[in-house]
Amino acid sequence: MDLTQCLQHISQSNHSPLSVSMTLTAWIDILGATMLGRAPQFADTYREKHLSNGISGLRELMGCDDRVMYLISEIACLEALKNDGMLSDIDLCDHVKSLAHQIDLTESSLDQPVPTAPVITANGQIDTRQLTNTTTDAFRFAARIYLCSLVPGFDRHQPQVIELLNKLTHCLESIPAGPDGFDRSLVWVYLIGGSVATPGSLFMRFFKSRCLALGEAGACGSFGRMARILDILWGKRGSGWEGGWRDVMEGHSWDFLLI
Repeated sequence: MDLTQCLQHISQSNHSPLSVSMTLTAWIDILGATMLGRAPQFADTYREKHLSNGISGLRELMGCDDRVMYLISEIACLEALKNDGMLSDIDLCDHVKSLAHQIDLTESSLDQPVPTAPVITANGQIDTRQLTNTTTDAFRFAARIYLCSLVPGFDRHQPQVIELLNKLTHCLESIPAGPDGFDRSLVWVYLIGGSVATPGSLFMRFFKSRCLALGEAGACGSFGRMARILDILWGKRGSGWEGGWRDVMEGHSWDFLLI
């Protein structure tokens, strides 16, 4: 599909019909890599575009700023190196610290409205700018959690992890719920957040309320599969099991693409 060449030519003044399919492929490539714990196929391209402040149309397609998506690609690359035993604990922690700083830079450089600004305006319309900024915030918090999970000795009960998850929850509260809302566009965010949730946490209560708000739609598609994985994961952990969401999928021979 010549993804690399197409991505390199996408710019703010050039969004050809072909770029939409290429952008969709990039979205699947990045988040799909996190499903498998390996580097995206086109990680080098995303790295180059991140360094040159280039865009790929991801913000317009799925609501998350391109730079945050590029960093999720970098985190997936780091996890792949960790899984392959290519890094010492010291080197791994150094890379985690460096990527955390890069995430900080996206937060300070994004042109965001007042954080408390509602996604739904007074006249009942959706403020698309605020929606994309809030969606970016949600993916950024999830990326931080994903990055923290790579640190040797990671413990989801640590105060900083709980604080990150609570911030993610408060962010998600600002996004419209229900069948006409946007929760089904945040499957990866919910998966990463739910993977570190502890019994009785704010996130767990919030997530269950969102599933109820979705009704039958909450049991369908990627959202339904993600909810099923979290339900099994939380149930097994309640019995003292300490595996992760990928272990749940592997145990059931599931190879879902949860995006």
